[in-house]
Amino acid sequence: PEGATVPVVGATVKLNKAGLSATTDINGKYVMEKVPIGIDTATVTAPGFQSQTSEPYDLKLGTTQTLNFELVAV
Repeated sequence: PEGATVPVVGATVKLNKAGLSATTDINGKYVMEKVPIGIDTATVTAPGFQSQTSEPYDLKLGTTQTLNFELVAV
């Protein structure tokens, strides 16, 4: 339906400074492990959607960071 939020399967999420990346699963979720601590941004890309870059985040030792994106179709 128009305006509905649906998961994007196969989107690539890349940590720009760390150079790590992951691909979203059937639920639109992704996990990255052994991410270096510090300030970084993430960019998500997927065919048929505008890319999107997060605000800077500061990952601290022993923490989990959740980054959610809402992609817009082109």
